[in-house]
Formats: sequence, C-alpha cells, structure tokens
Amino acid sequence: MSTDEERRTRDEALQRLHTAGRRLSDATVLFHARAAEAFGLGASETKALGILQRFGPMTHRDLTERVGLKPASVTNMLDRLEAKGWVTRQKSDEDARRVLLTIVPEKAEAYGQTVFGPLMSRLEAVYEGYETAELYRIAEAFDAIAAAQEAAAREIKGPGEREGNLSGSQTGT
Repeated sequence: MSTDEERRTRDEALQRLHTAGRRLSDATVLFHARAAEAFGLGASETKALGILQRFGPMTHRDLTERVGLKPASVTNMLDRLEAKGWVTRQKSDEDARRVLLTIVPEKAEAYGQTVFGPLMSRLEAVYEGYETAELYRIAEAFDAIAAAQEAAAREIKGPGEREGNLSGSQTGT
C-alpha cells in the first residue's frame, strides 16, 4: 500500500471515529437526560450522584471540584437533592467541623437497577463480540478519551471569561 493510500485509509478511519464518537456522545447525553427526567432529577444532579456513588462520601469542596460548577450552584443542587431524599449531610467522625455528603444507598440502588441494569445487559451482548485483549484496548481508549474530554472541559471559557474568573464578569480589568 502506498503512503497516499495509507494516509487516506487513516483519514477515513479517523473520520469514522469522529462520527462514531459524536453518535456515542449524543446517545450518552440523551440517555442520561431521559434517566434524570424519569427520576425527577436534573442532569447535573445525576452527575453529582454518580460521583458520590463512585467515590463515596466527600465534602462540598471535593464535590465542587469534581463536578466543575461554582460552589453556590453546588450548594443549591445539594439542597434540592437533600430535599428529594437523595443525599444526606453528616459531620465527619474524624473532624466535627467537616460535613460529608453521602448518597442514600436505597435511592442509588433503585436508580442503578432501573437505569443501568437494562443498559449493562445490552452492553454485555456487544462485548461478547470481542476478545478479552480487545476489551482491554477498548477500556484503555475509553480512559484516554475521558481524560482528553475532562481536560478540554476545563479549558472551555465562555464570552467574557478568563482564567480564574468563571462568572463572565469583566470586573478588575
């Protein structure tokens, strides 16, 4: 195969990856939006719950850093989640000044079974078509793609935003 043919083949493969990635992104966003709607939650609320589910109890500051929202937005979101019975705030056993956010296990389990049970069954059927080594390569690619997307999300600045000023305010310039 000539260099031109290799380049064209690679360009076509990259285009296919971009197209498939967009489709996967759209499907993921729409899936999570529908799941959130079914449980009376917002998209940010389900993401915060997912973080608490994966990483366990954490402080407001830790959750704020992980979700990438402003502290006041996270406070409002947590107030809503607490009112809906999804999270609790408890003083830390090690330091009574620290308040830990904890997901309510029964709610998380019901959400997981209803939302992710059927999805996981479908994904397991897809994965059956791959060898174990291929599954590891796919997982590595997912990890690298997620890291790239997380880094890109941190770099997004809206009109009027600059480093360290995510409010869009131009004060102090």
